[in-house]
Amino acid sequence: MFSLFFVGFFGLLSPVSGRVDAPFCAVLQNNLIKQIEYEKESIQDPELKAFAYQVWQEIALQGFSVQSGKTDKMLRTTFNQIQAKSEALFLANLANIGYGKAIWIIHTPLVATPLVTEGKVSKDLISADILADKDKTRVNTVLERAHIMRDFLAKGGVIIVAYQSPKESNQNRTPTQLRIFNALKKQYPQQLIEFAMNLKGQFPNDKIGATYLMQMNNQEVIEMSIRGHQINQSKDDGVWGLWLQERNHPCHETGRHLNTIFQFLNANGFKEVLKQHALSQGISQEELFAVMAPYIS
Repeated sequence: MFSLFFVGFFGLLSPVSGRVDAPFCAVLQNNLIKQIEYEKESIQDPELKAFAYQVWQEIALQGFSVQSGKTDKMLRTTFNQIQAKSEALFLANLANIGYGKAIWIIHTPLVATPLVTEGKVSKDLISADILADKDKTRVNTVLERAHIMRDFLAKGGVIIVAYQSPKESNQNRTPTQLRIFNALKKQYPQQLIEFAMNLKGQFPNDKIGATYLMQMNNQEVIEMSIRGHQINQSKDDGVWGLWLQERNHPCHETGRHLNTIFQFLNANGFKEVLKQHALSQGISQEELFAVMAPYIS
């Protein structure tokens, strides 16, 4: 399916990031691996870098990759690097974002980590064993994403922060971290949407992650979703995955995963929260719902 868009795993000789009419999956293919290979802030460990190539090749060829049975270091480093590089490329290729045209949904037990830090490590933000690792890629990646998300908001993007409950976050986020989040909400009252889900049980492991829906400059809608675990916990028994598609050229597994995520969100009041947000902010519901319409109608 993705062979229509990806020019081959090592086909990196003709960058298309400057072309607004290029299929965005090709933009990702032409740029993401080069960033992992050459950027100083990227993966340095040869074994981890080789695994990142393997994962991205699976995504390029079939639209998804799901991995387990490996250490937190191997899985988090790989998937968070692909996530951060993809976010940066999304941002670089989104021009003049109209309201509701680009929406990132973070669905995690606690308020999203990049939104409770200004790019610095704070108390209980990151698990002790990850902090103790001499390889700082996992730490640097989550701090890098704090800046990417602020740039996305500044450019007009919408971020929906879905989390387990206020009680859970109040117990596991420090007052300083929550102040940072609340300040961002005040700075971007229309774009940063809080969705406290008030789940009775634990947040399902298979729903932890983030989902991205974006209408690109060529009007194609890119959809990506990642599964993993927040960095305040290190999980060697975790399952990580990433799903990617262009809406007009769907991948069955990606579509299935997206439907599962939105069924979970909708069952916990997603649409109602969005309607209330639109009403309180004087926003058109049609604008807010447009890119998400196939999943919440």
